[in-house]
Amino acid sequence: MFNDIYKNKKVLVTGHTGFKGSWLCMWLKMLGSEVCGYSLAPNTALFI
Repeated sequence: MFNDIYKNKKVLVTGHTGFKGSWLCMWLKMLGSEVCGYSLAPNTALFI
């Protein structure tokens, strides 16, 4: 569907400790990208 557009790309995700950000990071990793995140400290434990 994305024709490997994210494969071997570096992606910065802001808010990666939140609900949507954590799912986005997992999705981008499955598409083959290198993910780097920036956010505040999480309030709760993440279930990854």
